[in-house]
Amino acid sequence: MSSTKPQRLAKLERHQFPADRRSMWDHVMRSRGYTDHMPTVFATIANSPNALEYVCAVGEYIRYKTDFDAVMRELVILTVAQEISCKYEWVHHWRVALKAGATEAQLRKIGSPALEAEAAPVGPTVKYARLVANNLPVDDALFATIMKHYGPTGFTDLTMMIGYYGSLGRFINVTGVGLDSTDVDVPFNR
Repeated sequence: MSSTKPQRLAKLERHQFPADRRSMWDHVMRSRGYTDHMPTVFATIANSPNALEYVCAVGEYIRYKTDFDAVMRELVILTVAQEISCKYEWVHHWRVALKAGATEAQLRKIGSPALEAEAAPVGPTVKYARLVANNLPVDDALFATIMKHYGPTGFTDLTMMIGYYGSLGRFINVTGVGLDSTDVDVPFNR
């Protein structure tokens, strides 16, 4: 289901990208598992070659190179996507979460008190993601719980993950990156 509104910022094709930077374009595609096309969001970020290089490097680290369990990572990403109303990330990461081993019942709890009440690490982690995504205060008890479970490195990676997906989602929302025609829409849990 594609968006009915046109995108505000055009996505680029590889031939429109600076020739001397195309190896980086190719790296972004490969690092996300694509061989035939650049995902729309990254083809739109490509309007700034430096942003494509540096923003995607952060995303590559956050998504593929941290020690986070794949299901936990996806619960965090989906929490952020729902909190900032980013349909593109919500739909795309819903599929990724299912492939990673999350259940649909678990995903339907995102944003609910029931999921946040689950034992550590799930409950505290998704609560932390919700609070940070909304720039709300994190009390000392929750901070201590997150630090106890993840340590300084994991805490930093988790916070950067929330920030990265918040930034990416806001870019998607402002520029109007819509769902692709082959995407299956999944409603938010609200």
